[in-house]
Amino acid sequence: MDAIYLAAFNLFQWIVRHTPDAVKFPIIKGLAKLAYWLDAKHRRVARVNLDLAFGDLMSGEEKQRIIKKC
Repeated sequence: MDAIYLAAFNLFQWIVRHTPDAVKFPIIKGLAKLAYWLDAKHRRVARVNLDLAFGDLMSGEEKQRIIKKC
């Protein structure tokens, strides 16, 4: 089973190395957006942490921008 995982990893690594950046970066950006929208739990945790750290010193829009960058 480990050999299958290693082969899959090596294949993935080869694909990433040989894919042009013009193709690779939009795919990565899309996957990041998908992960952001699917991970509501951690978005809430980040919002609570920012609320505790900054309170009213930072607007909701600023906090949301920080969460999206992470």
